[in-house]
Parts: sequence; C-alpha cells; structure tokens
Amino acid sequence: MAPGKGGGPRAGRQSVNEFSTKKRGTSSNSLGVEGGFGGVPGTDEPTILCGKYSRVGNPTVHANEDRATVVLDLLSKFEPSDVDYNGDDSKQVSFFGVYDGHGGYTCAEALKQQLHRRMARVIYADNFDESMSDNITKTYVETEEALFLNSSPGACCTTSILKGRQLYTGNCGDAMAMVLEVDPDRRRLQKKPIRLNDRHAVYLSPQEAMRLQRAGQEVSQQPGIEDALVSRDKGTGDIFKAIYPSRSFGDADFKKRTRPTRGLIADPTGRGVGHEGPAVMLDGPGPFMLIVGCDGLWDFMEDDDITRVVTQMCNESPSAIAEKLVRTAQGREFQSDDDVTVIVARITYDNE
Repeated sequence: MAPGKGGGPRAGRQSVNEFSTKKRGTSSNSLGVEGGFGGVPGTDEPTILCGKYSRVGNPTVHANEDRATVVLDLLSKFEPSDVDYNGDDSKQVSFFGVYDGHGGYTCAEALKQQLHRRMARVIYADNFDESMSDNITKTYVETEEALFLNSSPGACCTTSILKGRQLYTGNCGDAMAMVLEVDPDRRRLQKKPIRLNDRHAVYLSPQEAMRLQRAGQEVSQQPGIEDALVSRDKGTGDIFKAIYPSRSFGDADFKKRTRPTRGLIADPTGRGVGHEGPAVMLDGPGPFMLIVGCDGLWDFMEDDDITRVVTQMCNESPSAIAEKLVRTAQGREFQSDDDVTVIVARITYDNE
C-alpha cells in the first residue's frame, strides 16, 4: 500500500514458503521462492510452476509489511480432520494470496497464517464450482469477524483460487490479479489479458464510489487526502483517520467510528465472486500466466508494462519473472517507493 494510502508506519518484513520450494537470491529485504505441482494425465488438473518475490519500498523508512501465501494442493495439505468431504471427485484446488498491510504488519501476517487454512476448511465441505463464490465470501467475512474486529492495523487482500480450469478471485482492497495466455515460442500474447478483480478505492472504482455514497460515507476533498474515506472523532468532529482502500481487513479503529453503516468492509469481489463477472475459464492447453500483486505494482506500472515483462520472460522461471516485475516497478522508470510483492504462476493443461 502506497505511503499515505492507509496511513501508519510499516514494520516486519517476511516472505512466504507454503509449498515445495527452492530459494532464490535472498537479501535483507527480498526473497524469491519457487515450486511446482504436476497434474494428473487424462484430467483437467493443471501443471503449475509458481514463484514469488517481495521487496521493501524504502528500508530506511519502514520494513516490508507485505505477505504472500501459495498452496498448490490446498485440500490435501490442509485437510480438516473433523469435516467430511463433500465435492467433486477431484480435490485439486490451488490457492494464491497477496496481503498488503498498513498501520502495522500484524493483520497481513495473520492473513498469511490463517486465510488459506480457513478457506480449505470451507471448500472441503462444499467443493463444487457452483459453491465457490459463497465459499470465498464466507471465508472472508468469517475471518474478519474471528480475527480482526479489534485490530487497528489493516490489510488489503487478493486471493485467486484455481479449481480445474476455473479461476476464481476474491479481492478486498486495492491489490489485483490478472491472467495472460502466452505464446512461448513467439513470446507474445495469444489473447487479451484479463483483470480478475476490481480495485476497491473511490478513485479506482465507480462501483465503490456508488456503494459508499449509498452508505452515506464521507469521502474527503481536502488537499492532501482527496478521495480518501474519512472517520471523525465524535466529540470534536476532527478527522480521526483517512484511508484510501474502501475495503480492507482490520482497521477496527476506523470501522467502529463509522458504524452502524458499512462503509469500510471486508467483503470480497472478483471474477466468480462479485460484479466483475463469472469465473475465468482457462480454455486450451496454455500456458496461462497468473499475476497476483499488491498496489505497489499496479499503482506504478500499467497493464501493458506488466504484460511486456511477462511475455518477454515467459520461458524463464516464475520466480525470475516475479523478481523482474518487482525490481522494474521499483526501478528508475516507474519509481515505486512502496513495498512490492508479486506471485507468478505458469499454468498448463498438457495432461491429455
């Protein structure tokens, strides 16, 4: 989350390793990891190679508050012992999540530790395509209520879930996911990239602007905090806190001052979940490149810039692509001063 978009100093750098990995070039403020999963011949289970990279924006000002989680075989790795399986014959579900903390790292860290486990439990009991939207929404809402009703630090969150050929995305905040289908021989796109979620902020989303207007929420026009959501001290009327993402986990200090109306919420939207439309069908052999990144990427690089990097490097490892995206965003051309975290997954269906 960019400075000024949610307020508060950052602390606590960490990167994630939730699957079989091989570590790549590590320094005091960055880590890349890579792993893979092989599909089953004759099924729609994909072959996935995945990597991620995270790097602090300015280590002299704050440490990295971003987190990320990848679990390529979610229901196998986190099978609940007290829940009977109910679902399709194939239990293969893959989870990709990026969490961008603000006001402290604790909310993002808790999501990193808990959200995929909670998601696995909910999906295990109802693992059907037609249930996935409700599963994702239920997990987000229950996680907010269970963990963050008294948490002043907050976090934006984007999770993509791959079940067979269906790609579902739940987003809460201003991070985003995108999927590309590439031609690795010619290193170019086969189809137009697909954004997988709306980015939740007044200045990014007409839908969010309308929702907040209907909820009677105050959106600032004050210089320096234009388009930020505002909560006020009920005694003095002074601005208590301004925040740019219009959805987030945590931020209980803000939410308590704006109740009972639900302005800043943790309910997700995305492809297969919200107004953005149905889940994306990955039709054909691929390869498909899934990019999940925090706003430190999307605020500074355009879709075309990101697509250019991915297509040029599509035959290299996902970890190398993720690192290149992070370093390009923070480099001389785009000058992102935010923490940047990116997951890249290469998905193919060549098992027939």
